[in-house]
Amino acid sequence: MKKSTPSVDPSTIHEAVLVPGGVGRGRQIDEAEAVLIRLAQGNVVVCGPSVRENRTLARRIEVAAYGDAERDDAHKNLAGPNALPHFHPRPRIRSGQTIDGHCFYETDNLKAE
Repeated sequence: MKKSTPSVDPSTIHEAVLVPGGVGRGRQIDEAEAVLIRLAQGNVVVCGPSVRENRTLARRIEVAAYGDAERDDAHKNLAGPNALPHFHPRPRIRSGQTIDGHCFYETDNLKAE
């Protein structure tokens, strides 16, 4: 008898809205639109029950936009108690300009509002 693996809802991608204390979940978008938002230096958030899937998808979006990505922990001291871990371009400064925005992702304990 085969063991069935529990199904896990897939991750979803949303426009990210910075809110007091953390990150809010905006309208749902697809991966291609997420890359375009990141190229415009906006914020996106990957949501879902699998931290691994969320992190992998967030990194893939950032790499598609900028070629390489660096993971960063949640900045609770700056953004608040509901801040999320995220990716941003590596290097973050290119041609003397800082690339703004983040590709956030949810974890088991940290969720977008």
